[in-house]
Amino acid sequence: MEKVIVYIGIQHTPHVLFKTCYIENFKVNYEFKNKEGKNVMLQATRDCHGYFPARNYQKHVNPMLPICKKDQLYSIDILDHGYSCHDFKLVEV
Repeated sequence: MEKVIVYIGIQHTPHVLFKTCYIENFKVNYEFKNKEGKNVMLQATRDCHGYFPARNYQKHVNPMLPICKKDQLYSIDILDHGYSCHDFKLVEV
């Protein structure tokens, strides 16, 4: 279990999460839990694009990445692939 701090939303609100890893069907999966031990995911607050290079958003829109649709749930790992934390909020699932 690894402690991770993610900053979500326009205000860059810090959230302390715990990242766990497990293998299922020969695939590595990651789960993120809050302090209470509940699973959390990101919910898109608007339709948003991924950017290239990752972590330097609004450089260039990456047409190879799908558009995240509003109100859909996504894994927190999506932030490492070029999506902006401004377009999401953290929800318990």
